[in-house]
Amino acid sequence: MLICKVFGHKRSARKARFNSDTMQWESVCKRCGEPLVRHQHGDWRPAISKL
Repeated sequence: MLICKVFGHKRSARKARFNSDTMQWESVCKRCGEPLVRHQHGDWRPAISKL
């Protein structure tokens, strides 16, 4: 979604969960539904980077 590309993703706190297999917090973007993971330094980024 264009809004997410311009302003960044908006994480859904209600759908955040801890994945014990990967030892990471996971959530989704409220606007576009893209999966997000929390990195070690504390920010949330898309789970699969699009290069």
